[in-house]
Amino acid sequence: MQAENKHKFPKIQELVKTLHNDENNRKSLNIGLELANEILAVLGANRDDLLYGDNALDKAFSNAKFKNQKMETWFKKHPYFKSGRVALNLYDQSDAVYESNFYWLNDSATKARVSSTVMLNPNWEDSELTMLPSYKIGIDFFLNNTTDTLSIVISKEC
Repeated sequence: MQAENKHKFPKIQELVKTLHNDENNRKSLNIGLELANEILAVLGANRDDLLYGDNALDKAFSNAKFKNQKMETWFKKHPYFKSGRVALNLYDQSDAVYESNFYWLNDSATKARVSSTVMLNPNWEDSELTMLPSYKIGIDFFLNNTTDTLSIVISKEC
């Protein structure tokens, strides 16, 4: 059974290998974004609604989104927005049951840092109070500081 699934998602497998082996951080950022989008497509996202490269980077959070200035420093500086960080609204379509954000971490992905980050956007699974039809499931992607690992986080009452 395992051998059958080995090649079920060849594009994802290729991107994981490329991300792990690439040494150019800026190029790896784009690979991480592409990998996140491939995963979203497997989950049913319309490929025409996915954002890649600079189009994805244009969707950076405003600085006001962060709870404090220290939190801003958790994320790498944005490649072309002077005061921006790589904390992005990657996918949020009105007809989808989930939304997705993408983050490039400056340091380690500690549990406390990830838990605080996923709370930047209120999502359905964050608490009993937000389990309402107006909220979406949050699927967040975290690119580590050395750009060789992409983590997927789906919170459940952090």
